[in-house]
Amino acid sequence: MGKHSKNSLRDWKKKLASFERPRLSTSVGQVVTSVGPFLILWVLAYFSLNISFWLTLLCAIPAAGFLV
Repeated sequence: MGKHSKNSLRDWKKKLASFERPRLSTSVGQVVTSVGPFLILWVLAYFSLNISFWLTLLCAIPAAGFLV
């Protein structure tokens, strides 16, 4: 590694230092915005089984996207 690479690596470490520690507020926000819509779509899909298979499929496909 050359001198330029070591300086570049140090710069990257300084820039990314704020992301080394987890933040509870961000973690909770990410869980709420992914699990919340998934559960809502899952419940809607379950109750739509009495109405139409296609409506259930319409709810299930976006719900599957929240699992990825």
